[in-house]
Amino acid sequence: MTGRAFLVVALVWVALVGLAVAIAGGGLGNDEAQYALGARQLFGDPGDPYPLFRSIGMRVLAAPGVLAGGGELAIRIPFVLVAIAYAALVWRLARRLGGEQAAMLALAVQVSSAPWLTRTGEALSDIASAGLLLALVELVAGDLARPQARARAWVGVAAAGAAAFYVRYGSAPLVALLIAAVVIAFPTRRRAALAAAAGIAIAVLPFFVWSASRTGSVLGVLRVSETAANREYVGDGLLWYLSRWPSEVAWPAMAAAAAVGIVIGLRRPGIPRVLAVAAIAQIVLLGLRVHGESRYVFFAMSALTVVGAAWIAERPRLRTGMLALCALSAVLGAGFAIARADRMAHRRAAMVTAAAAVRADARGARCLVYTGTQPQVAWYTRCRTHLIGQGEAPFDAARGYPRVYLLSAEGSPRQPESGAAASTPALEFMPLVSGHDPDWFVWRAR
Repeated sequence: MTGRAFLVVALVWVALVGLAVAIAGGGLGNDEAQYALGARQLFGDPGDPYPLFRSIGMRVLAAPGVLAGGGELAIRIPFVLVAIAYAALVWRLARRLGGEQAAMLALAVQVSSAPWLTRTGEALSDIASAGLLLALVELVAGDLARPQARARAWVGVAAAGAAAFYVRYGSAPLVALLIAAVVIAFPTRRRAALAAAAGIAIAVLPFFVWSASRTGSVLGVLRVSETAANREYVGDGLLWYLSRWPSEVAWPAMAAAAAVGIVIGLRRPGIPRVLAVAAIAQIVLLGLRVHGESRYVFFAMSALTVVGAAWIAERPRLRTGMLALCALSAVLGAGFAIARADRMAHRRAAMVTAAAAVRADARGARCLVYTGTQPQVAWYTRCRTHLIGQGEAPFDAARGYPRVYLLSAEGSPRQPESGAAASTPALEFMPLVSGHDPDWFVWRAR
């Protein structure tokens, strides 16, 4: 099979798996619903305040799905397209570093990684932000391959860096590190890299002005963003990455390729070293500051995979064995990704059904829902929400709302015990509707 034919097959595979995950996933997850709510507010629909730590860029990426009707598939399909573009970037970058065989191997590893496949059909920032970082490096590598620097490539570097930041604020340190590494590693491109850095700084300046106005500090929003991913202790994320490297972080084929990438990348000059240093830095910095999740280090794992694949591809026996492992991993990884999406759909089913009951009863009136589940309840009910634990519901939050509800759904976090337990002398809840298997309940205030 030729390299381009392999690329087409691999991209179709990503599209099919991503679409299957998007369909099987059912109701929107917490982050997906938050981004969708933020996008809906861009078009004038009121709702719960958009949290500071949620990125502005994700509101924009979720907007096409909202304009297309706001269904789960409408929200998720644009992100399947992003995943396809991500896989193509892995191919392109690997081909620049090691030729067609390296590109085929790197792409095979990428599209067989279960942790990555599980996110291809979800409306999250992980693949989009990591893909923009890969695009930044690919543009640099492409310019280095030409005898003369081209300004448009570095304009693209600036655009990719700024976009990666706006899609995920946590990308800021890595964008800065990548630019710094390019400045150090490629003296002949130093002026162009510094110009790109200046472009990124200008593009993100409005964010820091806004951060100062909202929090009193130019770094205030970034600090809030960091605290949203709580750690149990310093380094718990790093321990998670190291202990679960071949399973939850990567998957066997990617774990092996990335491990090779660490060793080879640190020994080779140029783009391989830039990728290795940036990848290691991302894993270590995130591991020390926030809890571990595979989706946080997609860039790192793909960058190391590209470097490792370029080395493995030069050894025919290793390449053949790795491709065979990828074929098996792809099938198992796709099954894992779809099964996980189905489990998530089952877990959210009660909440979606209960929220639909609230929306039907409210009939478009201004409404408030006390719930332990935000922001999915806000998305599906179109009501404002108030987070509640097991105690009393504050009466003041209900002022001005002709319809006030309390919603509890099995499988969701922090669910209230009952309307009776949440009632106060000024706000008494009465049963409205319920369902079973799984259990869900809706109460309406008198």
